[in-house]
Amino acid sequence: MIRLALVLLLAGCSSYPHVPDPQNPVLTGSARTPEPEGQCFDGPTGARIRILCDADLTPERVTELQRALAARDLYAGPVNGKNGPATSEAVRKYQALFGRDDPRLTWPAAEALGIVEIASPVRTG
Repeated sequence: MIRLALVLLLAGCSSYPHVPDPQNPVLTGSARTPEPEGQCFDGPTGARIRILCDADLTPERVTELQRALAARDLYAGPVNGKNGPATSEAVRKYQALFGRDDPRLTWPAAEALGIVEIASPVRTG
């Protein structure tokens, strides 16, 4: 009985998503809006996440980043404002705690570390 229920449940998943999304009726994975100029993103088209651009990683911001990571016992290198291998590895370790094993700092992680202002939500319509 349980096996039959599982088969029926999985059979129903094969046509997902079956409910149209009013915000993105095509559901092809394309972005809903073009990416704003001056912002960098990473990931596949339908699941992009904002990351800090190279221009965002000023020596002052990298110094703040190194201090924030050191306060969390993730960075033991010098606080020198240089985004080197030790800083990248500490960023990777920090983000891995949240399921992203990548040395490129995401905007949400930078917000959580307190090194950028929290972005206001984008309002449409």
